[in-house]
Amino acid sequence: MQKKIIKILLILTLLVNNKVVAKVVNDKVVNNNKVVKDFYEIDSLIAKIGNEIILKSELDQILKNKYGDKNISFIQECNELENLFKLKFLLFYAKKNNMINHNYVNEQAKLKIQYLVKNNNLSPTIKLMIYNQIKNTIYYNSIYQIINNNIYVSPKEIDDYIINNKKIIVPLTFELSSIIFYPKITNDHKKEIINKLLKIKNEIENGSDFKTKAISYSDDIKSAINGGLITLNYETINNEYKNIIFYLKEGEISKPFQTEEGFQILKLEKIIGNKIYIRLILIKPKYTKEELLETKKIVNSVMNDIINNNISFEKAKNKYHFFNKKIDNINKNIDNHIDMDHIRLNQYEIKNKIPIIKNINKIPINNHIMRYEYEINGEPVFILIKIKKIPQHKLSFNKDYELIKNLIIKIKYNENIDNFIKKNIKYTLIQINKKYKNSKFYQNWIKYINF
Repeated sequence: MQKKIIKILLILTLLVNNKVVAKVVNDKVVNNNKVVKDFYEIDSLIAKIGNEIILKSELDQILKNKYGDKNISFIQECNELENLFKLKFLLFYAKKNNMINHNYVNEQAKLKIQYLVKNNNLSPTIKLMIYNQIKNTIYYNSIYQIINNNIYVSPKEIDDYIINNKKIIVPLTFELSSIIFYPKITNDHKKEIINKLLKIKNEIENGSDFKTKAISYSDDIKSAINGGLITLNYETINNEYKNIIFYLKEGEISKPFQTEEGFQILKLEKIIGNKIYIRLILIKPKYTKEELLETKKIVNSVMNDIINNNISFEKAKNKYHFFNKKIDNINKNIDNHIDMDHIRLNQYEIKNKIPIIKNINKIPINNHIMRYEYEINGEPVFILIKIKKIPQHKLSFNKDYELIKNLIIKIKYNENIDNFIKKNIKYTLIQINKKYKNSKFYQNWIKYINF
């Protein structure tokens, strides 16, 4: 145990000094019983971008995932390092960006990790590592969208791309679209939950402690630990809460109300400046078998109507997508691989990203509809997926419009990111291992870096 603590301290100390992350020292006995020190390196620092770092182990893992046990050239290593450099640069700026709701990022990361690890006995250290990875992903996606919020591709750009790439052969791909159905809670079930909250509210108003009730009853795990306490920012508070909070006096408890998260009551503690302090008790509906069965019947009915050409998939999507949910709110919580709209994937990607799709080779050429059940943030959903098999062919305006559009968007995204980095890099502390000084990556960015 003591050796482990020493190793951790070594790592922390050397991280601060931007040197080798750690060299573990073992005593080794050689001839004449002489004790010598045997050193071996655990990890080392490749680059530093503001507060973000790139470790050799990170780069090694990326290379291993992409190339396996193949020999990796210096050029390949530098290309992956450049991608990692850009990612870390965006992360650094995302974490201090005022346009990003940092409380929302923390809440979403906690929701996701609760769902991911609920059936796993993972150590607190591993959970923290996963939590930070999830947070970084949310931060990256947020800054990515801010940088690329006004991308437009015209039909002429797509036509020009085809003219300039006439010889391209598009391999076998699959186009996927989805419709997501959420269960609907019955009126009787709704009344039952509201009555439960009214009873809790009444007990608090008659002397019970809100904190204790929140710990006992609230399904919002993050705030329940703190007795239901949440700090909100006036500028970023959503309208659902605004409409409740600003009709309350300090110390007053709201009537039960419903949001996308479930049914709630809240107590206004105090308002200081633009900070609003509330206590919250949230009850999420536990859907009954009857409620799930009723939603499943609707899903099956819609599926049959699509198969029998009584309604097109696109019209069904417009009518039923996020059935029983508000799109504006729920979109923030959807896994991109679940909420799909004309996504084109090759055979490898579809098996990798959509594991529920089995036997992809047996899918017929015509549109194929699949139904399956899933969980999003711990809530059951039913999903219809339309799979269209697109055989190998020459690049075509009609067949590949969306594919080419997405390619051009990606090119523009990359250009925007490069321009964002070039604009901000001169104000950022950058350090890169001199091992890469002769690389194209190093030369591309050296002129923008202040050492």
